[in-house]
Parts: sequence; structure tokens; C-alpha cells
Amino acid sequence: MRTKTCLALVLLSLTTLGCGNDETYNPQPTVPTKTKEIAATVDKLTLTKDEVATRVNLLISELPKENAPTPEQMDDAREMFSKNIVNTFIQSNMIRVTAEREGIIITDEMREKAYVDFKARTGKDFKTETAKLKPEMRKIVEDELEASILLAALVEKNVYAVTPVNEAEVTETFEKVKKEIENATTDFTNYYNQLKAKTITIDELSQKAPRFLPPQGLKQKISVDEMARLPQKIREVIEATPVGQISEIKELSENDQCVKFYVSVTKSLPPMTKLEALTKIQALKKQLDEGASFEILAKENSACPSGARAGGDLGDFSRGMMVKAFEDAAFSLPLNVISEPVETDFGYHLIKVTARDEGKGTARASHILLAPTKAAMEVSIVSTLFPAKVSIEDIRETLKARDAEPKLKAYLDSIRANTTVTCPAYPDLIAQ
Repeated sequence: MRTKTCLALVLLSLTTLGCGNDETYNPQPTVPTKTKEIAATVDKLTLTKDEVATRVNLLISELPKENAPTPEQMDDAREMFSKNIVNTFIQSNMIRVTAEREGIIITDEMREKAYVDFKARTGKDFKTETAKLKPEMRKIVEDELEASILLAALVEKNVYAVTPVNEAEVTETFEKVKKEIENATTDFTNYYNQLKAKTITIDELSQKAPRFLPPQGLKQKISVDEMARLPQKIREVIEATPVGQISEIKELSENDQCVKFYVSVTKSLPPMTKLEALTKIQALKKQLDEGASFEILAKENSACPSGARAGGDLGDFSRGMMVKAFEDAAFSLPLNVISEPVETDFGYHLIKVTARDEGKGTARASHILLAPTKAAMEVSIVSTLFPAKVSIEDIRETLKARDAEPKLKAYLDSIRANTTVTCPAYPDLIAQ
């Protein structure tokens, strides 16, 4: 059963809520109106606006504090949650109605397969995670899981089971994938030997073989706290690798994926106090006033990922998206003038506003962030990812999914066409 393609709603709920976080947000709830005004219907099933408001309050109350909307963002957040709730009601119940019409019932085996797939995707146990939620929230997430199981069963029966496979293509693709894995492993080992012999640098490797490098870039600054969140085997390799050295090639296998990796520890970074952060950012401001490149200094010094990724550029943002001190500076500074150090809960910022649209209430800015930090290490993790095992059945399933895609779209369209749906709250959801 292809439950892997049908767990998006459940995964979204649990990752958004951050199961098990004791630090949850407790805003002032919206008082339900106690009316029977309809938000949406699916055949004879009804969702009222009062029920939507109750669920929005529940969702927001379960958010970890770090994910909670600010007071300025609250109205937009409630609207977003409301629309998502209505959309989930429509999608889930179209699936249930169709499954009932086709006589599909969830078995214990189907449910257990969904639990296994959830753990493979998240590393967490579904029952354990949902047990941490309030009973009402737990019921919502469990209902979403049931809908995903039913959808998987419907798709299996009506799409995949009736999609033929070209066995010659399966064999050809299987041999090709095996060869690609062999070549990637050989290249990976060759680059490792060059780094070990110091005939190539990590920076040169990033130009020649970017596929072996993590998306967040090289020379990551990993603090003590961040180290604790790394997979145990990677953490152990980093801790055992002397500064200036490269570890041996290691392997980390989990579920259906295998990672070959090695670690280069560039330097050990001492902790930085608040006073040291302020002193350093004042020195950077002096360099900028003397003509230094903002982008270069951001890449070399900023604690924000935007520094390494984009020279400090944060892109466009609107009021309410940034903390107040940062927002005040971003919407008052003259364009392309570098601010004095601005203090926020994150640390000290130098801000340069590059564009602003007063009519839309948006701005674009770059910044350099320096923050008090604990001791850290500058580390490069070079890796290659491939399936832990490749079977001809895996290839067959992949090609079948590819060939079934047009049928899948047509079948999903038929589910909607054969179900009566109304949505007074968000008419655009019906048009999608």
C-alpha cells in the first residue's frame, strides 16, 4: 500500500504543532459565536464556522512559543488556520465518502503500515507523539491519518493496480541506477583521497562537486547545543576529529537511505560574550563606513544563515514579520544607509535597507548579525546519499508511479466530481 504519498496532512499537523514541546503558546482565544452558520459541506457532512473557530483556538494553543504569531500577525494567522481547517475538512471527507461508496474499510494491517511509514519519515512514533496532544487535537490528527490511509487504498485500487509496467524498462533502469551509485561512490572516494593528500581544498571541492556538499553550505558553525541535535554517529565523528584534520569515511544508514560522509574540522571557535559581540559589530560598522563590502563582511561574520547564503540579504518582508526593533529600523532608515548596531533578542544587527514600498508596507534589507554564542566548531561535512538497498521491485514501483500519474490526476478529479461540496466560507477552495 502506498501510504507514503498520502501522509502530508498528518506530517504537517505534527511538525507545525511540535509535539511534546512543553513551552506552548496561550493567546487570548476568539470567542465562538454559537451560531450554525455553515463553513463547508461534503454530501451530508457539515462544518460550521463556530467549529472552525474552536479548532483554530486549539491549533494556536498547541503551537510552540517559538512558532507563535506575534499580536500583529494574529489576524492573518487565524485566517490561514481557518482556511486550512476548512480545506482539510473538504479533502478528508471527500475521501471518506468515496471510500464508503467503494466499500473500503481500514484494517489493523493498513493502520500499522501507516504508523511504520510515519516513523520512517519522521523518526518518531505516531502513537507516542499524538499522546502528547490535547484529546481534541489528537482526534483531529488521528482523523487525518485515517483519511490518508483511505486515500492510499483508493489510489491503489483504482490507479496503481490497473497500471501496467514495461519490464524491459524496469531491468534497464535498475542496471543504470546501480551503475550511477557505483560511480558516485568512486567519485566520492577519489575526492576524499585528494583532500587527504591536500591536492584539493574543501573550497575547490565545492566548485567541482557541489552534490557532495550540504545545502546549507560549507564551514558550518556548530555550537554545543546544535551538536547535541545532530545524529549520534555524525556527532561522534566530529568530536573525534582533531582541528585541521579530516575523519575517515563513515557510513550512516537509516530506513531506506544510506549516507557516506566524512568530516573536516576547520577550527575551534571560542564563546562570544554580549560585550564581545557588541565590540565586534562596532568594528564591522567602522569597516563599512570606510568602504568595506557589506556582502563580504556578512558572508564572513554574520551568525544568520542569510550571511553565507546571500550576503545578508533577507529578501522582501512586510510589517509584523520582524521583531519590533529590527522592523522600526527597516522602515525608517534611508535606503542604502547602514544603521548603527540594533539590539534584538537575537543579538546585534547592522541593517542596510535596499528597497521599500510604502504603499504595500514592504521593505527589503540585508543585515549582519552578531550574537553571544557558546563555544563552537567550524565544520565541513561532505556526504553522498544513495538508497541503502536498491531492488528491482523498488524500480518497478517507481516507474509504475510515473506511468500512473495521468491516471492519478484523473481519478482524484473524479472523486471531486462525484462528491457534492459547498464552501460558503472560502468559495475559492471549490474552484481549485
